[in-house]
Amino acid sequence: MNDYKYNIDSLLLSYYIKYDKMDELCAQSMMFNGYIKQVNVYIDLFNMLEPLYTRDITANKKYTIVSSIINLAAHIRQYFWKRQYCATRIYLVYGEDTSLNHRQFYQSFGDTKYRETIDFPRKHQIVTSQLEMVKILAAYIPEVYFVKRSTNFAMFVYNDLAVNDKNNAIAPVIITKSKYAYQLPSIFPKVKIFRPKKSKDGDSSYVITSRTVLKHFFKNINAQTTLERFNVMHPALLSLMMTLTGLPSYNFNTLMNATMASKLVMDAISNNRIINGYNSDIDFVYNSLIGIDKYIDPTTFKYRFNAVDLSTQYRIYNSSSESRDITWLINLNDPETVREINDKYFYDNPLDLNSL
Repeated sequence: MNDYKYNIDSLLLSYYIKYDKMDELCAQSMMFNGYIKQVNVYIDLFNMLEPLYTRDITANKKYTIVSSIINLAAHIRQYFWKRQYCATRIYLVYGEDTSLNHRQFYQSFGDTKYRETIDFPRKHQIVTSQLEMVKILAAYIPEVYFVKRSTNFAMFVYNDLAVNDKNNAIAPVIITKSKYAYQLPSIFPKVKIFRPKKSKDGDSSYVITSRTVLKHFFKNINAQTTLERFNVMHPALLSLMMTLTGLPSYNFNTLMNATMASKLVMDAISNNRIINGYNSDIDFVYNSLIGIDKYIDPTTFKYRFNAVDLSTQYRIYNSSSESRDITWLINLNDPETVREINDKYFYDNPLDLNSL
């Protein structure tokens, strides 16, 4: 029996990318090869906190979750201000993914393993109560917003990008490990994903851009022919590839491997049956993929696409009241109140208020 307990601090610190590594990611993605005045940073709190459910955890301090989240915002703000001379707007997004938007097409769709853990009710109560304190604190921190949604993280980000994407002075950066969110740079070329990755060897976090998203999504592929296809394929084909290859982390089963999927798609592109880009008419796509009928019928294929395709899901989300909710948009100005909260509740684990 494994009695090892993970310290909450160490689990949540895995989302902190070191400054020197962030320098590399900014350089690799050429983020600042233009006149950028502001970076909008979207942090996936659901993904960040999920390991707390699936591991036996311990904490030496009472409000470790709160301080880890608020200090992550400080860590990021300080980096872009000191290293890149750039202002930030930071969104702390907790997308519970409890809506039926995906599951009306594919019943089991979603990252739900955390809910099946033995100690889920107790841990979830701890997480949600500390997120309430994050919400209170964020309201008093300029340009830091706590957003809670019944849909997933990627949906809120898509919704916000749809409004702000045309502003060339704003650079959007997403911090997540969620492979479903990889669709965002495939749709919005300006988007960069800073994908945190820590190990005993150090910080090996990496950046995902529209140019590299297919290779990162299928990072275990070594077949040269398949990699060459990814070089040719437009990143907007990612959702079609997901439809074919599945997304196990979201309980979305595999139809075929990436080599076969890329072969079917490239054959259709090369013979001008579909465009090398986003194809919205999924019935037409099905009829254009020669041999797909050996794997799946047209109706089930369409349901799979509708479940996983972020643009389709956005159209559904855009008609909901949640998409128009801006109650999270709070900018209170009371530094004294924040310092009082810090002194009362975080005396043993202080918030980095000077960087905020």
